[in-house]
Amino acid sequence: MKKIIRCLPFLLLLLLLCGASVQAANYKPGKVTGITAKNVGETGFTLKWKKVSKATGYYVYRLSGTSWKKIATVKSTSCNVKKMVPNKAYQFKVVAYRTVKKKTYVSDTFSSVITVTTRIKKPAKPTGFRVGANGNRTLELNWNKVSNASGYEVYTYDKSTGYTKVKTLTGKSCKFTGLTVGKKYTYAVRSYRKVSGQTVYSSYSSLVSAKPIQLSKAASAVRSFRYIRKTSKKVTVYNYDKKKNQTLKSGTKVYVNSKTKSGYLYGWIASNGQKIKIKASALKSATSIEFSPKNDYSKSVKEEFINSKNLTSPSKYLIWINHYKTRVNIFKGSVNNWKLVKSFKVSIGKVGSPRGIRRVCGRVRWGYENLPIVYWSPGGNSFHSMLGSSTGTATSGGCMRCLTNDLMWIYNNIPDGTTVYSW
Repeated sequence: MKKIIRCLPFLLLLLLLCGASVQAANYKPGKVTGITAKNVGETGFTLKWKKVSKATGYYVYRLSGTSWKKIATVKSTSCNVKKMVPNKAYQFKVVAYRTVKKKTYVSDTFSSVITVTTRIKKPAKPTGFRVGANGNRTLELNWNKVSNASGYEVYTYDKSTGYTKVKTLTGKSCKFTGLTVGKKYTYAVRSYRKVSGQTVYSSYSSLVSAKPIQLSKAASAVRSFRYIRKTSKKVTVYNYDKKKNQTLKSGTKVYVNSKTKSGYLYGWIASNGQKIKIKASALKSATSIEFSPKNDYSKSVKEEFINSKNLTSPSKYLIWINHYKTRVNIFKGSVNNWKLVKSFKVSIGKVGSPRGIRRVCGRVRWGYENLPIVYWSPGGNSFHSMLGSSTGTATSGGCMRCLTNDLMWIYNNIPDGTTVYSW
């Protein structure tokens, strides 16, 4: 009897522990099941699972190296996973927990492990694929930039053989030279994207076809203005005519087609016209341009030149500003069939105007004389009346200064949206 009495405290403690253990076991929630991944993207996705009876919430774990790391505590049956790396596999598991009287009881069993591999979003298909120029057995292809593309692949296409890759590049244009005059060439382009060692491709663009032409010698000689710049220091250049390097002294005048201040430029030595490659950083900023208002190109040469550019226009008119000859040339017709209807002298920009394709974007009457202004953009330029300068000069800030009669003709006849080719 005395032995029994002495053992009672121990027996009571044992009973309490057993009761607590049983109670804890009763409070613990069950195993998480049905775990899946939804809306898997490049850098994130959503984990989902079935609700566990009496669970207060869930702990989400991700395998990091050789150990599991808790990444989230959630009350619902889903968890948004973010900031992942594209094209990478990740492993996850989930366990339920229950809170009772401020104590937390965790399930004895984790869910099964789920592996989720993030994806790579395909780049968009290039749009605006077109033949940008056609002349001297050369075709120039252009397309619109794809925002998330790493680069582009250009293909020839034949019904019997399908697509054949011919170029890989990062820009949004390319040229094919030495083509056969009159032969039909068909092309397509697609974009690609490289992420985490994997490359994904867009679908092919629409097909474009063209037959190369050979421009006349006169049309081949048509040109735009060139910037007049001087070397800021003694510099070594590569002379393409001499096929060797040569040193130009500081202050040497050169012509170039760009005002770029970094990298290299292709240009010409003003004194002899020899073509060179020169460091842009070795040149002073351009303060004027090279132009020649005398001996304008003939009507046939202008039409031959402009029709080699494959230019379209929303209206039946097309405007070509030729800065070198200080002329505005206006055509009527359609792509590859433009006919010159009007040409006149203007005063051009002292250091040029924005080059490339622009659009007529509006018109106003201005000042007490009610003078017209016709705008073209992008670039914030316009056709407007003379302001103390004469035609055939390079004196404006970039706009085309026109005689009143010529300006009125544009104002009254050229619709908004008309293509302006500034070159």
